[in-house]
Amino acid sequence: MATTALFLDGWDEQSIVGTDELTGGWFAQLWRNGSDSERPEVWVNAGTSGALLEHVLRGTGAPMRKVSVAFTEALAELRAHHSPDVT
Repeated sequence: MATTALFLDGWDEQSIVGTDELTGGWFAQLWRNGSDSERPEVWVNAGTSGALLEHVLRGTGAPMRKVSVAFTEALAELRAHHSPDVT
């Protein structure tokens, strides 16, 4: 399993995104900034990064551009430090 921070405005204090190498799937665990909950407000598992992005858009209500930028940065981080096969 590979994870990295997801720097999405308003959700960037604790949120992560990652891949599960065994299943090839994606996941995100998102907490709104200021949350003191141990459980994420948005917890998504998806088969593709595109599907994950769609679920995060719906779950957070964040603008598409901000979600896209946050995902682009997270993907680059995962590729650089975990697996060049991350797409």
